[in-house]
Amino acid sequence: MNSSIRYMQELPDEGLGVYLTPARFRRLDTPHKDMIHRRLYDGEMNVFTIGHEYSTPDKALINRVMPGQIFFHYVIGGRGTYNGRPVGAGDGFVSLPQLRHTLITSPDDPLHFYWIAFYGKQAEAYVESLGFTVERLFFTFDWADELCAMLDDIIYREQPERNLTMLMEACLLRCLGCHPPLSQPKPSQSRMLDHVERAEKCIHQHMGVISCDDVARSMNLSRKYLNNLFVHYRGKSLQTYLMTVRMNHAADLLTSGEYISKEIAAMVGYTDYAQFSKMFKKYHRLSPTEYAKARRQ
Repeated sequence: MNSSIRYMQELPDEGLGVYLTPARFRRLDTPHKDMIHRRLYDGEMNVFTIGHEYSTPDKALINRVMPGQIFFHYVIGGRGTYNGRPVGAGDGFVSLPQLRHTLITSPDDPLHFYWIAFYGKQAEAYVESLGFTVERLFFTFDWADELCAMLDDIIYREQPERNLTMLMEACLLRCLGCHPPLSQPKPSQSRMLDHVERAEKCIHQHMGVISCDDVARSMNLSRKYLNNLFVHYRGKSLQTYLMTVRMNHAADLLTSGEYISKEIAAMVGYTDYAQFSKMFKKYHRLSPTEYAKARRQ
């Protein structure tokens, strides 16, 4: 069945509803979430949903799983993190089926993004052919104006059902067509990049409760050599990457509300709570207590 439903949601005061009045189809520059949603049907590769969101400051999706659908997210503005990695304007990220993902928006500069989700017999194979894997979920894009115009035309302009279906399919093809395969490292650099990716995996597995020396030692590399690889391939030092993961994991734990700040400090490797609080405020601009309180409001 190919019918579509238009959802418009102004956050946080208005509940989710279905609106069919053309006057409701307007783009807002205030917190909101608007989307076109299609009923699932069998096919090779089909659009599931197209949407646009100005997040609220307390936006946080923790360990979310979207079974069966692949989401491409395009960040237009604001700041946040996806699976612990900072994202901002011009960044994009992919949510793969069955993969847990965590999206948190900055409380003082909430994310503004679009998304397109699809599924089907060939969907995962096509995304894999572009180079996206569990270890490679991020990309950059420089066609934001075209993207906004194309998706706004679908979300905010009333269309006959037949036209809407074709537009959504065409939009999927256009978006995917704008994604050239991720560049592969040159053979001479493949092993060096592999060192970086293995180090990142090690850090994420221990969620920051590991030192730079420990990471380098586990890989039989010198800390200086591994640090130089991070600067070259990631544009930041090994220590900066580790601290970012550690502080983002602490923010996730604070958001969950399951632990107090002092427990979280120990969970991310700090025996000195004052030092933890100082570093947390440096990264998130709020103390752990202030951050937890802001998330609960």
